Amino acid sequence: MLPLALGPNRQQDHAARQQDELDEKNGRRQRKRRVQCPQGQGVLGEEPAVPQGEQLGKGEELERNLPNHVKRTLARNHVKFYTIDAVSIAQELGLGNRTNTVLQAAFFKLSGVLPVDEAVQYMKDAITHSYFKKGDKVLNMNYAAVDRGLQSVEEIRVPDSWKDLPDEPLEQTEAAGVPDYVRDVLIPVNAQAGDKIPVSKFLSFADGVTEVETSKYEKRGIAVDVPQWLPDNCIGCNQCSLVCPHAAIRPFLFTKEEAEQAPAGCITHKANGRGMENYTFRIQVDPLDCQGCGSCADVCPAREKALVMKPLESQMPEQDNWNHCLSLSEKANPLDKFTVRGSQFQRPLMEFSGACAGCGETPYMKLMTQLFGERMYIANATGCAQAMFLSVPSIPMVKDSAGHGPALSNSLFENNAEYSLGMCLSVDQQRNQVKTHAKAALDTTSDAALKAALESQQVASFIQSKYNGSVVSTVTNPGNGYDDSVDYDALKGQTITVAASPTPHAEILEVAKEIYDRGVYVNPTLPPATPEGEALLRTSYMATHTEALLDEAMDIMAEVLVKHE
Repeated sequence: MLPLALGPNRQQDHAARQQDELDEKNGRRQRKRRVQCPQGQGVLGEEPAVPQGEQLGKGEELERNLPNHVKRTLARNHVKFYTIDAVSIAQELGLGNRTNTVLQAAFFKLSGVLPVDEAVQYMKDAITHSYFKKGDKVLNMNYAAVDRGLQSVEEIRVPDSWKDLPDEPLEQTEAAGVPDYVRDVLIPVNAQAGDKIPVSKFLSFADGVTEVETSKYEKRGIAVDVPQWLPDNCIGCNQCSLVCPHAAIRPFLFTKEEAEQAPAGCITHKANGRGMENYTFRIQVDPLDCQGCGSCADVCPAREKALVMKPLESQMPEQDNWNHCLSLSEKANPLDKFTVRGSQFQRPLMEFSGACAGCGETPYMKLMTQLFGERMYIANATGCAQAMFLSVPSIPMVKDSAGHGPALSNSLFENNAEYSLGMCLSVDQQRNQVKTHAKAALDTTSDAALKAALESQQVASFIQSKYNGSVVSTVTNPGNGYDDSVDYDALKGQTITVAASPTPHAEILEVAKEIYDRGVYVNPTLPPATPEGEALLRTSYMATHTEALLDEAMDIMAEVLVKHE
């Protein structure tokens, strides 16, 4: 049910005419009656030729779901309030979840921005222009959507009792494991009470780093229909999980014991394939995080679809099954993660983003996090990706069980390539510093264990494979680099801190200050923005600087630099 609201000043002058048109099109007169809502407040609605129970249900739905501040605003401002079941109309006409034409027609009927007949003609001309190549069937479906949008608008009379309704208290989240950030920031912001959050709640985020894995606490529940899994039809291809933009449908592996201990409605299916002999599996839907795009059901290649779309309310018991699946033991992926099927047994490190239903971009990013997420750096450009990934306080990025996950930061439209290059250069610089520090430790340490560890070929090989060639040390002898006199087992669990090699920071700053004191402005650039042990002095010049001034500045800098050489 989709509500439409219009101010009285735009509606009063033509409301009667519009109602007459509606009655004439329907070939009937509508009667007024009072609908009793759960709290005993009367909502005066219009009763078309539909069963009484349906109208009563609509009143109950509005009374139950409209927040009090919305009801209060409607009543105090004498807003004309309408509803239209655009979803049912679109589905009935064969348009699926495409409600835009129905709603647009309803808007033109109610708003009066154009004469209704003129608006309808514009809409149908646009439909003809857009879809004439697709045949009469498609054209007639869309024409019908316009007509039904005009005919199906129903007014809801707002009761005076709504004027004095109190605000509901903000949702209280005291459950164990809910972060303070969710309780103190996310919930108030989503309730549009962000201006009431004290500054003290943001002090720990002053550096711009925000909490991750917060979107999972929202549980938006906005889908009309969500997929229902039919295990007997499922072939276990995992394509449904691959295409899901929101990570709201996933395969889960069960051991024999876990399958036996699962809730009654949590049915598992035999898992086929090498390495899967000891498991059963289940495709599990997260109803409250699903957005109902239907991509999973569309892509299912089974002869008889293993996923069918059902009303959200009918699938709410699956929420408990989803929570149970998340509690299963972590398992090593029995398949190659670089295959479609195997990739989906990796936990996505991006879930429940702010992307639109059916988004074609987020499945790719989600897959990237499944393949490389524990080591990803993301230089995000402003646009859809910012809304999807950085909708603070709702952050979809996730850490794995080891605390690793994608590192994401946002740039501007204009400089994203440069921003990405800077991140890459920064990582290379940090790796080179580790190499420099390790080599310095090798030259100075007398600790046999540390020296042997740094010279170990196994250590070098690991670093080379893990970090793409940034090896801290290599050995020239053909042995394995281990010192047989060292008890390595006794050293397990110890942390060795390697000090940074000396840097000329203090001297560089002294040089910069002396040049500045003599009248030349310079900016010192220090590591890690420069290679370890090096620095830059940056100056800026304008067209108004004369050659004599430039010569003077060069002489001053040369004198100071020579002095400190």
